[in-house]
Amino acid sequence: RVRSNAELDAGQFTKRNSEGWIKAAGNRNVNNDKDRKTNALWIQGAGDLSADFYHYERIGQHHFLGLHVANGGAQGWFEFRNDGHAYTNGAWNSSSDARMKTQVEKIDNALEKLDCISGYTYLKQGVTEAGVIAQELEEVLPQAVSKTELTLNDGSVLKDARSININGVVALLIEALKEERQARLALENRLADLEARSGQETE
Repeated sequence: RVRSNAELDAGQFTKRNSEGWIKAAGNRNVNNDKDRKTNALWIQGAGDLSADFYHYERIGQHHFLGLHVANGGAQGWFEFRNDGHAYTNGAWNSSSDARMKTQVEKIDNALEKLDCISGYTYLKQGVTEAGVIAQELEEVLPQAVSKTELTLNDGSVLKDARSININGVVALLIEALKEERQARLALENRLADLEARSGQETE
């Protein structure tokens, strides 16, 4: 179809339904027919800057919403999979600038709090993982736990589902290590003092 602005549509299917969804269809086999891909949206920036959204199926494994951000050299790839996991060829960063924070306080009794948390391996909705239990962390560091409503794989809704901010766990570990170091240094100083006294007594 040739539009009045001279744009040409060919070999594509884009549809907006009564609920407002814009549907892009027309998957094609890629990667030697091992995968299927449906291109959705290409955003062209200045020069060789671009970003594109697409749906990708690794047949027999999983499928995902993909986001590709490119500048002709460095490229960012992001996958949001059907199992709820997200992947990137880079890193996920969280803002932590001191200028954004107020009422800053160090975590106290970190070793005692850490003793209330355990590390586990488990199945989460059928997927093998390792980690902590949010409710255990919530008991000692509630600032690192948030609540939301999650829809599970079977369609049921989990009310007040706990999620953790892993930065909170890292902060707890840092302070626990510092407390452990201070305790170890105190023991070393005490041992050195005892050895010095013992040496004086044998002279």
